[in-house]
Amino acid sequence: MAQIQLAARHKEHKQLSHEVAKTITVVRVGGSLIVLSGLTLAATIIGLVVATPLLVIFSPVLVPAAITIFMMLGGLLAAIGFCCDMHIF
Repeated sequence: MAQIQLAARHKEHKQLSHEVAKTITVVRVGGSLIVLSGLTLAATIIGLVVATPLLVIFSPVLVPAAITIFMMLGGLLAAIGFCCDMHIF
């Protein structure tokens, strides 16, 4: 009878230590992920704070340049699609 109680107590202790180990692991991994997400958020905000004034200052140059590049690429693709008889396949 004493051996059965001792075995049951040992099994309960083993299960308890397993649960404690799982809980510690979950807390460590969760904490690490929260810290990494906080660092990512901080880096994103800092990047936006630095980039936004540059985009506002250079937008009179960047917007026409982007429009010009888009139109040139569109014209090139249209010329290739309509005029050239290229059989790639």
